[in-house]
Amino acid sequence: MNQNRNVLDRAAERILQLDSASYGDERERAVYTEAATFGMTASLYMGIIGAFITALLGLILVPILLVVFSVIPMYCTMWYAGRRGVNTMDLASRASDRSLTFQAVFTLSVLLLTIGAMGFTGWAGRGLIPLVDAVSISADTMESLGSGAVMGGAVGAVLGVLATGFAIRQARRKCATEAPAPDTE
Repeated sequence: MNQNRNVLDRAAERILQLDSASYGDERERAVYTEAATFGMTASLYMGIIGAFITALLGLILVPILLVVFSVIPMYCTMWYAGRRGVNTMDLASRASDRSLTFQAVFTLSVLLLTIGAMGFTGWAGRGLIPLVDAVSISADTMESLGSGAVMGGAVGAVLGVLATGFAIRQARRKCATEAPAPDTE
């Protein structure tokens, strides 16, 4: 564990209350951890699917907020684990290629579709699925915003997936070159 505890470390410990009896024994804690991981994954997928749906309706800010709020738990998890000496990219590198490919293709596809729907809203001034009595956005006003959002979002999404793949590949190489530690028990 990182001995340089800062304000965020202390806040996380207070929020989690790891010494609480509510975590149960080792088996219950392990099951709870699996359930929390499932919940976080479901939240991520629901957030990006929600972003796609709201983008289809012609909203610009809501899809962005849904994506941002969906990935915050993942980054909090990576930060927390990293502060305690666990590299989440090393863990991800152990997943099967099939699993990683599905997750990357699904996430990137939905994000690119969302960005495309947002771009359409920017160019056309309305969503692909029009809302009744919705606030209309002038196509002239939103054209530059739409094109910038589409280009920036698409490039950012692709670079994010590529960077994740690169980090996982590096972690796999590192794990392959390191000899396993001998079992002392």
